[in-house]
Amino acid sequence: MTTSIADWLKQLDLERYTALFVDNEVDLQTLKVLSDADLKEMGLPFGPRKRLLAALQQGHGRPVATPEGERRQLTVLFCDMVGFTELTLKVDPELLQSIVRRYEEACAACIQHENLR
Repeated sequence: MTTSIADWLKQLDLERYTALFVDNEVDLQTLKVLSDADLKEMGLPFGPRKRLLAALQQGHGRPVATPEGERRQLTVLFCDMVGFTELTLKVDPELLQSIVRRYEEACAACIQHENLR
């Protein structure tokens, strides 16, 4: 779904500047490459200019639906129990399940403690 420049500006409560963008032939594709100086040259006031740039940078009210993704930081943790394979051969499956559950709870507590820092 593609949004018009007027619709996008309306989402940001900046619809009163639609004519400015239309008069300068700024469409959604062009909007993505405009700098602060470009917007200033167009005559967009300081406050709306900063709000528009922040919205573009943060991806709020994306001006165009694109197939591109966004980058996010992801932390992956791998934990392993030493001797787990041997343990599976020595203990009852129900006891093993209890051991694994306690191990997972201990790992979760450590992760939660680290996240609170």
